[in-house]
Amino acid sequence: MAKILTIENICQITDRLEFAKAVEKYYKREKKNKVLSEKELAQNLSYILINHISKDSDWAVLIYLDDLLKIAKIDNSEELKNKLLDFIDNDYNKYFALKCYAYLVEKESYEKLLSVIFNKDEKLEERALAVKLISNISKQTFDLNLPSDPGYWKEEDLRLDDIKHWQDNGMADGEGYKPPKQDDSLFNPVTKLEKVASRLQKRISKYRSNEPSIQNEYLVVADENMLSGVLAKYELNGTYLEFLKRFSPQDVSYYRAGGQYRVYGVSDILNFQLGYSVDDKGNKLEGWPENYLVIADKDSDPYCIDLSENDGSVYFAYHGEGEWNFEKVYENVIEFISELAR
Repeated sequence: MAKILTIENICQITDRLEFAKAVEKYYKREKKNKVLSEKELAQNLSYILINHISKDSDWAVLIYLDDLLKIAKIDNSEELKNKLLDFIDNDYNKYFALKCYAYLVEKESYEKLLSVIFNKDEKLEERALAVKLISNISKQTFDLNLPSDPGYWKEEDLRLDDIKHWQDNGMADGEGYKPPKQDDSLFNPVTKLEKVASRLQKRISKYRSNEPSIQNEYLVVADENMLSGVLAKYELNGTYLEFLKRFSPQDVSYYRAGGQYRVYGVSDILNFQLGYSVDDKGNKLEGWPENYLVIADKDSDPYCIDLSENDGSVYFAYHGEGEWNFEKVYENVIEFISELAR
């Protein structure tokens, strides 16, 4: 019988890869068992982060702690706060440390986040993340109409003048974003597509409903101008086009089944083709299958539809293997969405 790892056992693991596997196993086990509350699980991961003796493996805890701190507030957080500040100040696992720190202390994080935003020596992605975190906490709209992934921001997207004005005038809370328009069928679904879309929203809504965020809804009626921009570049059809029109994913990113999933909507689908089918100048990349459009990814491994097919299959491939080896994983889009909502 396999030995059940305790948090004390995990803290004593010195090999970084063994430690990462143990943390993942522990996290998935506790999420599945549902014995611990999200708050208790977050506190246990915090204990591991503070007390483990392995080196260069803190990221293995931070990626799960980030997920939990969005929806759970923990007790006795001073040690965790100091640990995260140490990571940030020493540029160590900084991206996830910034997220955890902001979720942990909320408005208390403003000073540190602002120091990152206005420091041109910091990585652009981390500065953009800091803008998004301040926007989420303060309900200011500094990230209005910008990509959900900070990695796609440009220097001019930081809106430094607006943030400086807000800082100089007391850093008051804003009114947030107006609730987006949603398709009524999300609340009274009838068709197969409506039912799987409704389940998908319920499946992922808890990741947003209790965290500071842009909005409280995930699936929204597509902005007509953004949809027109997508359709001008790609000839969408069938069920996927209907899904994108009526239930466009908005900033959908969540952890599930051993990976981080992103499901694309009209606001980001064009940007998220970069590195797959096209480069940052819009040039086609060699080896990418003709007519394939990425509609979601798991840890950057793409899920695609073939635009030459009407209501066709969903294909999947692993990235970083030198060439794309796609295989059919779902018969149609509804089956794929249904699996995401499971």
